Amino acid sequence: MPKVDQAFEQKLQTGIDKILTQYEIPGLVLGARFPNGETVICCRGISNTQTQAKLTKNHQFRIGSLSKTFVATLILQFVDEGKISLTQAVGDILSPSLINNSGIDKKITVRQLLNHTSGLEDYINNGEFKDICLNQPEKIWEPEELLRYFNTSVTPPLLETHSQWRYSSSGYILLGLIIEKVTGEKFEQLLFNRITAPLGLQNTHFADNNACQKSLASGHDKQLNPLPNKDTSFTWAAGGLISTVEDLLTWQAAINDGRLLSQEMQKQRLDFIDLPAHVSLDQHIQAGLGIFNIEGHLGHVGDMLGHEAAILAHDDVQLVVLLNGETKHPAMVFGGSIFEAIFELI
Repeated sequence: MPKVDQAFEQKLQTGIDKILTQYEIPGLVLGARFPNGETVICCRGISNTQTQAKLTKNHQFRIGSLSKTFVATLILQFVDEGKISLTQAVGDILSPSLINNSGIDKKITVRQLLNHTSGLEDYINNGEFKDICLNQPEKIWEPEELLRYFNTSVTPPLLETHSQWRYSSSGYILLGLIIEKVTGEKFEQLLFNRITAPLGLQNTHFADNNACQKSLASGHDKQLNPLPNKDTSFTWAAGGLISTVEDLLTWQAAINDGRLLSQEMQKQRLDFIDLPAHVSLDQHIQAGLGIFNIEGHLGHVGDMLGHEAAILAHDDVQLVVLLNGETKHPAMVFGGSIFEAIFELI
């Protein structure tokens, strides 16, 4: 473990400045928590290329698919409590009308939704859905509306062999609906009552475009133009949350030690399956329940409207990486070049 002192922090600042230049990113926030509890947070760059305001640790970022780690934890809590089971089919939980209108296979199980083995196409890639989002950027989506764009006719449920593993936000929209069905409460309230309030995550919630105007770092496109704040109801439970580096360090620790779950459910969360070679390429990637293990690094990544985010564990060091730009290179994947540069700094 490095000695956390002024020289180490200067090394981080210099290294991150090089990353910002190389990848043409406006700003980057790095949080690192070491096994002895020492924490370093390094903020470099700017929050908005027009105002040139400095990026700080208090800025919120859109965390995209990191939201799925919260959804999975809620689901596993309800499994703990006997409200649902991992082997239960969605057709036994959600209303027949919802299942029939969406066209999804009612035999898909909760576990298959969690580890992306349901066979569902990702609705985010649906052409009609993309056109609506482009032409009606102010549209407020109801979760049930999203089911219309699941492209359900392409692939049946997969999977004994996991040979056709497919990452799918569609599954996490269904999981959000399952959470609300089995409790009779709104997902947002359950998130607060069961996760963010108990852990003290005061800056983790769904984005309110009015409330977070000052605290949300601006996302930027690949030409470094600030992107307007936009409602993220189109991604809801699958990717609609915002958070800060300090909240995510706390959240990552809770994922790693399983403090919000029973020992059995934590074991289930970390029940990994190997991804097929055409997905993992040259990396050893495994999928758990709302979490991944990539080359021994436990965590998840996400991107949303000009923000990119990641949590991962590296050699017993918890890392949070937040960017407010779209990288021009495929770097924000586990084992990618940005992470390799950060690993060298740590």
